[in-house]
Amino acid sequence: MNTKSFIGSQVNAGVVLNKGANATEKDIQEFSKKHLAPFKIPKRIFFADELPRTATGKIQRRIVAEHFLKDASKESTSG
Repeated sequence: MNTKSFIGSQVNAGVVLNKGANATEKDIQEFSKKHLAPFKIPKRIFFADELPRTATGKIQRRIVAEHFLKDASKESTSG
């Protein structure tokens, strides 16, 4: 994998909260600042009820990314 292709990329995060849990985008970013390197802190947090998984239980990252990016583009064009 060519690391140069990631230069200038933004880190986003898809988050599924446990039932009864409450957190805001700012809460997640503050937590990340305490536990992650600065370049790994998500610029944008996407909340979901669940994430799509494969038959073996792995998160389907490409589908997640496409879904959230589609939602983000809708927000930016409608706002």
